[in-house]
Amino acid sequence: RVTDGLQVAIKTLHEEFPTHEEMARFKKECNLQLKVTDIVGVADVFSIETVNNQQALVLEWIEAGDLNGLISDTGVDIELFFKLAIQLTQALGEIHQQYIIHKDINPRNILWDGPNQAVKIIDFGIASELSRQKPNLNIELLKGSLPYISPEQTGRMNRAIDYRSDFYSLGITFYQLLTGKLPYDVDNDDPMAWVHCHIAREAKPLQYYDPLISSALDAIIRKLMAKNAEARYQSAFGIKNDLEYCFTQWQQTGVISEFVPGQQDISEHFEIPQILYGREKEIAALMDTFAGIVKGESKMFLVSGYSGIGKSALINEVHRPILTKQVYFIAGKFDQFQRNIPYSAITQAFRSLMSQLLTESSQQRLLVWRQELQLALGDNAQVLIEIIPELEQIIGVQPAVAHLGTEENQNRFNDLFLRFLGLFTEKDCPLVLFIDDLQWADSASINLLKQFMLNRQQCCFLLIGAYRDNEVDSQHPFIHTVEELKRAGLDIPHLILKPLQIDHVNQLLAESVSADLQSTLPLAKLVVAKTAGNPFYVNQFLKNIYEIGLLFFDVSTHCWQWDLEKIKRENSSDNVVDLVVGKLQRLPNETRQLLRLASCIGNVFHLHTLSVISENNLLATARQLWPAVNVGLLLTDGERYDLLKNLDQSDDNVARNFHDVSARFL
Repeated sequence: RVTDGLQVAIKTLHEEFPTHEEMARFKKECNLQLKVTDIVGVADVFSIETVNNQQALVLEWIEAGDLNGLISDTGVDIELFFKLAIQLTQALGEIHQQYIIHKDINPRNILWDGPNQAVKIIDFGIASELSRQKPNLNIELLKGSLPYISPEQTGRMNRAIDYRSDFYSLGITFYQLLTGKLPYDVDNDDPMAWVHCHIAREAKPLQYYDPLISSALDAIIRKLMAKNAEARYQSAFGIKNDLEYCFTQWQQTGVISEFVPGQQDISEHFEIPQILYGREKEIAALMDTFAGIVKGESKMFLVSGYSGIGKSALINEVHRPILTKQVYFIAGKFDQFQRNIPYSAITQAFRSLMSQLLTESSQQRLLVWRQELQLALGDNAQVLIEIIPELEQIIGVQPAVAHLGTEENQNRFNDLFLRFLGLFTEKDCPLVLFIDDLQWADSASINLLKQFMLNRQQCCFLLIGAYRDNEVDSQHPFIHTVEELKRAGLDIPHLILKPLQIDHVNQLLAESVSADLQSTLPLAKLVVAKTAGNPFYVNQFLKNIYEIGLLFFDVSTHCWQWDLEKIKRENSSDNVVDLVVGKLQRLPNETRQLLRLASCIGNVFHLHTLSVISENNLLATARQLWPAVNVGLLLTDGERYDLLKNLDQSDDNVARNFHDVSARFL
């Protein structure tokens, strides 16, 4: 550095003319790195400079290499492992305390300063501030290093990403430090093989590579690498405590005795497990139906129940077996206030399918799709382009179609859509179509779905429908259609979801606060009395009493506490509407006003549209919505929203390129 001769590291983008997204991602990295610069185990940030119209991150220079340089074919020695692991865990815990998820913990992003015996975590390029983030199902858009990403980062687990995702990556890093090997032997050129390993395969015990490695260390790493986040460590404190216990034993006796890991592991974060309690039979029925379409069948599966009963959560469990096959899962949702728009949920689903093809297919594969689509749709492709605009990006501009009478138009449309659907329902590529809120479906959509199921030429297709059974009766058009399909010989499994029982709620509560079932039972009984066992209401109720301080983590006793009498008297919990309204009222005024406008657009909205009708710029709109995202009222499209809100007014030109960022109400 010219001012004082200090050696520094300067990080900039490689490209002379980076894309707007690359610029936004680098800006976000700079902002996040500044927030953690005081953490001992993170490289210090000295400044952010502008060089040739590009930003540069000026970091402390560490005369060290990354951990890959330390790892031999047999790993590192045990003493060095403990020094690295304990410091790394401490640093990661402090990063999480800043509500930041690193999302790319691996040996390449960890420096070891040998002379000072210090660990430094680097590279916050894909880190996130969101307490939970929905991953991308598109394999080409996965962020992070494939050998180290958590199962939920793959997008195939029906689980959001939270801070415990870093613990999985930490476990793989520890595994490699001790053995010199990755836990899975996979061809680096096969992303889906890595995804399969993270979700479905178990790593070999550490003793397979070195019989002298303690089984206690193997137990720690297996807990870190658990497939479900709920089975992992819940706090960096718990990991560090176990590592220090083992290190002390090794220093004193040279032997580490067996123990149960995680005895001191209680998280200060209130996290409701992302597990479906009391739905084992329903999940099994759904999986059986899915197995049928993989064998070549075409099936329909219905799920009904009250609002908030967990219909969508159950159906999204089908994400897991999708991994084992080349299967497309697409979803659409009817809107109560958009019933005048025909096919809205169906087109929403197939537009997402076209987007998947465009982003995950190679140019050669796209050429094959183009040829197959053109052959199937012929000169009438423009009919489908009018409702699925993304189709034009694959097959190009198409000629206008002849105008026909009403009935002829409808027949042509149905025939084209069936041909279109047939391309994606083949034995080597089944299709799962999930349509939600069928109680609000228009008659044209219901008829098209009926045509899907009556098409005898079709195979490998699963249509899953969900609806609120308290909002339909025997005269509803959809119910009539289901009866028609049954008379035509279709076997249509139908699950009616019921409220959770006291045992299920008690298990959820006990696992949320790391307590035994007996101690949580009185609170569980109160929760059921207040919520009638509705899963959405249960979650909202628990989050509400946590937010207002009636459920809290007691640092002195290192356990969760609650005031049962005050919770009983809490008037705002009389019904779910009161809970949601209470959460809305705690938001800033400007955020509430934006939500009012957004709700007029629909269940899903683009930030650009919202910025126009609110007469605000895109950056201000993104920032003003953040409080609603942070408390879980909105789900954004993940990284792109995160990138946008980290920009400032000087980046207005960059922000304009994020016009397609969207969010949806939860």
